[in-house]
Amino acid sequence: MTCKFIFANLLFLLIFCQFAIAQTPDLIYHNGTILTMEASQPQAEAIAIVGESILAVGSNTDLLALAGVETQLVNLQGSTVLPGFNDSHSHWFSWREHRCELSGEVNYPELEEIMQLLSRNGWTSISELNFGRPDFAADHLNNALALDSRGELSVRLNGYWGTLDDVSLIQVLEDSMRTPDKTYSPRVRATGVKMYVDNPFGDHDILTQQQTDDLVQRAHDNGWQVAAHAVNESAVEKILNAYETVLGADSNQGRRHRIEHAVKITDDQLARINQKGIIVSFQLLGPADWPTQETFASRFTGSNPEWIMRWKDLVESETSGVKNVGSTDAPFNESTCNYSPFLIIYQAVTRKGYIDRTQSEWELTQRLTIEQCLKLLTRDGAYATFEEDKKGSLKPGKWADLVIVSANPLDVAAPEALLDIKVLLTMVGGQVEYCDETSTLCSPTKTFRVNDAIITASNYLPDQTPDKAYDGNLETNWGAGDSPPQWIEVDLMKKFEITGMDLVIDQFPSGSTTHLILAKNDAPGELFTTIHQFNQTTDFGQTLNYNAPDSLPAYRYFRVLTFASPSWVSWKEIIIHKKDITKVEEKEEITPETFTLKQNYPNPFNPSTVIEYNLPTSTNVQLTVYATLGQQVRTLVNTDQSAGQHKTVWDGRNNEGMLMASGLYFYRISTDHFNQTRKLILLR
Repeated sequence: MTCKFIFANLLFLLIFCQFAIAQTPDLIYHNGTILTMEASQPQAEAIAIVGESILAVGSNTDLLALAGVETQLVNLQGSTVLPGFNDSHSHWFSWREHRCELSGEVNYPELEEIMQLLSRNGWTSISELNFGRPDFAADHLNNALALDSRGELSVRLNGYWGTLDDVSLIQVLEDSMRTPDKTYSPRVRATGVKMYVDNPFGDHDILTQQQTDDLVQRAHDNGWQVAAHAVNESAVEKILNAYETVLGADSNQGRRHRIEHAVKITDDQLARINQKGIIVSFQLLGPADWPTQETFASRFTGSNPEWIMRWKDLVESETSGVKNVGSTDAPFNESTCNYSPFLIIYQAVTRKGYIDRTQSEWELTQRLTIEQCLKLLTRDGAYATFEEDKKGSLKPGKWADLVIVSANPLDVAAPEALLDIKVLLTMVGGQVEYCDETSTLCSPTKTFRVNDAIITASNYLPDQTPDKAYDGNLETNWGAGDSPPQWIEVDLMKKFEITGMDLVIDQFPSGSTTHLILAKNDAPGELFTTIHQFNQTTDFGQTLNYNAPDSLPAYRYFRVLTFASPSWVSWKEIIIHKKDITKVEEKEEITPETFTLKQNYPNPFNPSTVIEYNLPTSTNVQLTVYATLGQQVRTLVNTDQSAGQHKTVWDGRNNEGMLMASGLYFYRISTDHFNQTRKLILLR
């Protein structure tokens, strides 16, 4: 064998090992509802994360099979995972006066407080639409970078350079050598430029058509994405004319120029927006109360009120490749009263705001669906900043930007139920930025994968983890490290019929105990049912045997709950005798071809040992332990059993419960068609 050959194989193994390691997830959320926002796979049960990215999305069974020794498994317990919420138009960095019209409260929070506000409401990305000018308003960028350097920037930030009434913006950017789509840190980008065609409230236009054309042309030629503030139909007309000129025969898909607000647009403008693929960023928070403003009627109502806030028209008239995006304009629009994305969605689907009033017909006809709102605030927002390949949906390879919430918003019985949905956890790039302290997600019960099952427990010692009670090794044990009540749970990953359970005790001193065997199906929220109770004096190494009745339903989860014990709660081994009911072909594949009595393990043993045997057909089985002179010591099995693989435990006691002395013993299996005897050694 040549050195070259050896080196090539070592190199292959190194690459293979690195690849295998890279594919082991750091974290798996399972047993929930994953709303992916991907048409090819809208929903799933589990999501796996490695580093800052999503590794896989799919079924519980498929993803849990990816788990490695160090993978953290978190049971979602039926909660819902969504892509992180994306606000495509906000002013959290540029407007520090936060006013809640409901309470009259005005405050000036620090940026650190704002970051906490965003995270606890499930926002993982924002676009700042007044990022300032590099020559005299560079503090927004500096503040963002300072937060990021301290690990306190809890969102991804896309900044749009610009200030009010700024016709020299592009020249300033050229002079300061700012370039389009600049990444300043892992979470800070300068995406495009912002220009005001009309004033903030749409009362009057700021730019002439010529000024609008010149600014757009220069920005376009320099490679900038343009986000143009245009509230009234006059400003919309000017920016549309400018966009049509610079795009020529091309669509907007490659440049993604935007119109911000577009509160009133005509039928003709709507058609032209969709024909060129212009992005419209409209606000879902606040407009429900705008018609109560004193100047609203004079600015917008006039003729054709059906042209006002045409959200549904915009969304439903989208052509291929055209995206509209949802935003808030926060902290305007009374957003500091409540910045929950579910309040924002509620306002969009009902047109009900903070003020109790009767909506006009033109408002009600523009209501959106919950699904449309979710898309606007996730996937479409990512498209608007050229990041659709990195975020906005839950798909392998994308950033692990996600939010876990208490209920599925698509399943609410009425829109009012949206207001009860609670954000439980917010994650950006695989890093938890917020977790509700009342949720088990913050300090989830550590789970362990062993023998095609997931094992959890109420508590455990570092060297006596729950998996050690289900690993087939009587030399190891789970120890809660605490007194009752304590529990250990086995998730078999799917429903099984069980014929019985053997519980090998790890307890000192001996004494009176109470143990419950609980079971439940795999329905989210289902409660455990008690299927058996032990009340007796027990001792170290003893085995508690439970024989299930034929009428017992199939279950997936089994929990052993200890209510009373003279010592810390612990089990050496939990053996579940089960039959697979889900796939007949699997049962046929694992059915043994011959009768077999296997050697016990461990051997020699103290205090307990496992005896396994195979049955190719259903038959009556007697499994008995004898002393060397042929005296019967213990009957372990005496019943009819189905074909399959079976095992039981001898705890070193006779039929009267007395401990047997050290020495050589025999165990013999007798069936209708098979008899075999083996030796075992008990050492005290």
